[in-house]
Amino acid sequence: GKAAGREVVVLGRAMNTMLRTAHAAEVLDDFPKTIDPLDADGIPRDRLMLLATGSQGERRAATAQLAAGKYMGFELKKGDTFLFSSKT
Repeated sequence: GKAAGREVVVLGRAMNTMLRTAHAAEVLDDFPKTIDPLDADGIPRDRLMLLATGSQGERRAATAQLAAGKYMGFELKKGDTFLFSSKT
């Protein structure tokens, strides 16, 4: 986020729930402040970092919907970098 000069937007109900719970339990104090996806449309693409759920191939997850077209107004475009991380 900040080190890359980007605003962080979290896509996906599960990840947002996890972040809220971790903040409430005070175990994730160093995580950057996030921006609501609905508030991100005025920020240039090159200033955004999207964190999306769905590393296990869930059809309704944010990652799958981004890959299929759009999710909450966001879409992948030529030149975007997509980093995929999962744990087996």
